[in-house]
This record gives sequence, structure tokens and C-alpha cells, in this order.
Amino acid sequence: MSEERSDLSVLDSEHADVFNLALGRLLSSDVAEATLSNILDYGLPTTDAWREFHSHGVRTPYLKRVRSFRRQFNPLQLSFPITLLSAFDRTHRGTKHFELRLIELLGVADQEIVHRVHQEWRHQQLRKTEDYLPPTAFWVRWYTNVEQYLNGVADMCRDLFLHAGYIRGPTTIFPPTPAQFPSLIDYLLGSEPGAPSTCPIPIRATTENRWRYDPWDSMSYNIFRDRHERKAPIRRKPHRCVVSGGDWPEVGDEHLVTLLQWEASQGMPVDPADIDAAYERMRQITPSSPLWQRWRDPGPL
Repeated sequence: MSEERSDLSVLDSEHADVFNLALGRLLSSDVAEATLSNILDYGLPTTDAWREFHSHGVRTPYLKRVRSFRRQFNPLQLSFPITLLSAFDRTHRGTKHFELRLIELLGVADQEIVHRVHQEWRHQQLRKTEDYLPPTAFWVRWYTNVEQYLNGVADMCRDLFLHAGYIRGPTTIFPPTPAQFPSLIDYLLGSEPGAPSTCPIPIRATTENRWRYDPWDSMSYNIFRDRHERKAPIRRKPHRCVVSGGDWPEVGDEHLVTLLQWEASQGMPVDPADIDAAYERMRQITPSSPLWQRWRDPGPL
């Protein structure tokens, strides 16, 4: 049985205004324009996007059509699960709970907007070819099981927030840093409507983004809001012979500790604070980490 849905009219004016402001800023960002253009341009990404994700080049986007779509778009056309709207309506602005619920609604809204744009592209192609849809390069390698998504292919056009699909990684799922999250909120809800801060999206992982999860384990740790986002693996987690520091920053810290300990044994000057700091960072790991068994409770040197 499908969940009851409603539009933004059920929100009070303050919450509705905040959502409309945040959605407008998000849709006006360069990354949103590029993403929607990718879909309208026969389902293909721009040259830069294709190279970043798959290392090849294709056609340019339809920015004029995207901007026209944005001008005519009415947020009241969107529908949301009533439980999400009610949960957002009960939050108070300025709290972390409010910001998280807002981002959750924006994620649902973006997914529905992508679905609408994808349907426009699909209908356009069917008008031209009657029964043939050209192959599309607009996909992310982690999300290709069409049958599990509520809107089929259209739902796959939304890469998960903080699960990148870049060709050079990382492949792990990561949370934003304490600096990245406020930067996003400032962009969405900054006090100067005419001059928001620079858009921080896409948020890219650095060594500061700790508490990583392997996508293989994601369903075990309730990483995804919707259970249909991924299928739980039925096979045992494969052993990886290569462990990347880009995926797991703690790997770099382990190597650093080993190096500093060796230098100390050779009589070289070593600051104990550097070793302590590396150990402290190595505590910021999850059971998904390849170093969990060794460093889940690392002690001092």
C-alpha cells in the first residue's frame, strides 16, 4: 500500500517559504542547471560531467530550456509523503533537526523534478521515433537496477547525496564535515536573498570526511532513507586486495604512524603530538572500515 502524499499547502507559511527559498537557490545553481541539461539533451551528460564520471565527451546541454522550465515551475506541483511534510512542519528553524528535515524534503523534490524532466525527454524521443529510446549515458554505476526504483529509470538520475560516482573516487559513502554542512545551509538559507554564498555542491570527500561506509554494507547500517535505494547483497562481501586511502582516510593515518615510529626508532626527531593526532583520527572509523578489527580502539603509543 502506497504512502499518503500531499503538496506544500499543508505546511505553515514559514516552513513553506523556507522550502521555496532553498529549492529556488538549489535549482538556480550551476550544478542543477548542468544536471537537468544533461537529461534534456537526449539524456546525455555534458562533456565535463561525462569525463568526470566516465572519462569521455559528448554533447552540450540545453540551458535555455532548463531556465525556462525553472521560471515556469511551481513548487506546489510537487508531492511528498505526508509523514515527511508533517515531520518538517514540527521542527523549529535554527535547529539541526530543522535543517536535516529540509534537506530530506529537498532530496525528495529533486528526485521528482528529475523524474519530470526525464519524462519530458522520453516523450520527446518517442514522438520522434515512436517505439525506440536512444541509449543514455546519464547513469551512476552504483544505481543501475531499474526495477527497484519507484519511478524506474528516472529515479536513477539522482546520485545519492554524499555518495559520489566520480571515476577517480572515492567509492565509499561519507558524511559532510562540520564545515561543509553549515556551508550548504548558508547557501540554501542565507540572509541575503539576492546574493547567496557560493554553491558548495557537489560536496567532495577529502581526508577530513571521516566515518566512511562501504556501499556493500550500506543496507546493514540504515544509510539510505528509502529502502528501495539499494538491494541488500546476497553474496559475501568480496575481499579487496587493494585498500585506498582515498576511500579510507584511516589507511593514510596508519601508514603515517608506522612511518613516524620508524623515524623515531632511527633517532630522527618526531613530535609525539603528530602520532597522537593520527591515533585520534583513526578512532573515527566505522565497522565497515577495513581497519576496524585493528584500530576500533587504538591506544596511545
